[in-house]
Amino acid sequence: MNGLSPNARLHLSLNPPPAWSHKSHCPQKPRLTQIARQIWNMWYRYVIVPCETEIAMLVGSARTSSVAQVAGLEAQERELRVAGCDKIFAEQVSSVAQREQLEAALDYVREDDTFAVTKLDRLARSVGDLLEIVARLEAKRVSLRVLSMSGAQPLDTGTATGRLMLAVIGAVGQAEWEAMLERQREGIAKASGRPL
Repeated sequence: MNGLSPNARLHLSLNPPPAWSHKSHCPQKPRLTQIARQIWNMWYRYVIVPCETEIAMLVGSARTSSVAQVAGLEAQERELRVAGCDKIFAEQVSSVAQREQLEAALDYVREDDTFAVTKLDRLARSVGDLLEIVARLEAKRVSLRVLSMSGAQPLDTGTATGRLMLAVIGAVGQAEWEAMLERQREGIAKASGRPL
């Protein structure tokens, strides 16, 4: 106020300037408001709406046995993306080791989702393991889709045919398991010199 005339000083003392207005004095405020609005719109569109509408997802799982099999893992991820997977859990670990990404995927899926793998051997190490995983999925009302069973034939437990195929695979696997145990007992008996 030092460079103002006495009349201007009197006018300002009687009529102080209005509070800072975002329109005239603070150009950053509209920008921040726009950014906040954009963030809210994205949050609403990608987080709130999917949660409210419960859109079923196709969740994929890819696995290779070792870190050296990068091309195999990339091929599985590519197949799962082509199949339409919304989210893919990938890991490079032996099927007998702790499979953290498989556990994360099984925890992630929710009712009406579909869990996809490229081949059964990428999901389970044995028929018993497969049936345990399928039971966990069924408990959450999630179907299993195996993109390639033999050739290009898919298996989808969301259909009656897919459930039948899985039951047959389970029965054949159980028969193979029992035959292997029987051969193992015979081998042990033969090696120890005991009669059967």
